[in-house]
Amino acid sequence: MSDAIGLYLNEIGKVALLNAEDERNLSKAIEKGRDAAAAMKKGERGAALRADLRGAAKAKDHFIRSTSDWSSQSPVVTHCHRAWTCWT
Repeated sequence: MSDAIGLYLNEIGKVALLNAEDERNLSKAIEKGRDAAAAMKKGERGAALRADLRGAAKAKDHFIRSTSDWSSQSPVVTHCHRAWTCWT
């Protein structure tokens, strides 16, 4: 498909929807990234903190690609999105 909606539908069809365990794991990764960002803001440095930030970015991307409109009704996804916006 060449229209925007067709491209969107093709793209979302490539990634499976999340189950509850996936949501929890991605939420935890995003929260670790939020905590790492706060630690770095206080002057802490280290490879583990940078890894947590990268992991959080990947988790957020996976969330975005794996969820659709129904995700706004999920408390876990809502919490995760709140966590993400706290440190971005």
